Amino acid sequence: MRLDSRMSIRISHQQKTVCYLLVCVAVSGCRGHVGGRETPMTCMASSAVRGTNLGSADAPSKMDGAALSVPTGPTPMVSESQVGPRGLVLLNDTEDPPQLLEEAADILGAPVLIVSPCAVGQVSNKVFSVVAENRAHGWFILREGHYVRLDSGVELLGINAVLREYRFTRQDFNDPAAVFDFLDAVTALYGVRQGMLGSSQGLMRMRDLRTGLSSWLRGTEKSEAAVEALSRDPEFIFQGSKWRVVFSMFRTDGSVDQFTLLGRHDPQADANVLLQIDVTKIRPRGTFSWPLVGGG
Repeated sequence: MRLDSRMSIRISHQQKTVCYLLVCVAVSGCRGHVGGRETPMTCMASSAVRGTNLGSADAPSKMDGAALSVPTGPTPMVSESQVGPRGLVLLNDTEDPPQLLEEAADILGAPVLIVSPCAVGQVSNKVFSVVAENRAHGWFILREGHYVRLDSGVELLGINAVLREYRFTRQDFNDPAAVFDFLDAVTALYGVRQGMLGSSQGLMRMRDLRTGLSSWLRGTEKSEAAVEALSRDPEFIFQGSKWRVVFSMFRTDGSVDQFTLLGRHDPQADANVLLQIDVTKIRPRGTFSWPLVGGG
């Protein structure tokens, strides 16, 4: 039975927080605060679950084919300064715009299941992470009276509206941790829900697993040198105010994508505008393995 996309069920703040944390784990694996930097991207944990009876604490939700269940044990409290996956800081919010529920359902092709309101730079500049019942996911922003999907592959205007609030200075281009955060945010908004960015920061996270890089080498590729070669720090090539950067992204199916970004830096605002995003598959499915929680 299909449920109306506007149906909303009130759940407790703790249930909302747990649901959001589980969705974040499924989105991109685990990631924490880097080097004490203030992350320009914050997220409000108001994951409103629709069409799902949360009367019991273990009502399941699905994402990328992996079943998620709310634990029956004590719920951890989340502070406003706690950083979640992809640098998102978990906050609290309560209501979801009815217009978003309708327009997102039309675009994603199914009633909305989970909405996670996020803010970039300013709380007033909201971006909504939306998951539908058919497991389709999208980032949405309100532009000119309608909700526009950021990760449609062509809506760079929407992504650039978000990046206007992302302070990224000329010095940050030379900081591996700052570059990781920036490119991770860009690829997340573009629609990469799960992936490990190839860089020195990403390589550290890959090595941090108990079994190290060997956990990533259960596919056809058995050489750690291959992982390291794909994890060189991205270098920005400038021509005046315009820049170009190429980097790798390890995907959950064991493949690797190469991203090429063209952008322009505004030194007065310390902000950037994306001019073009190209993605090329450089390693096929099954080359590597995906050992992180939430991988498909």
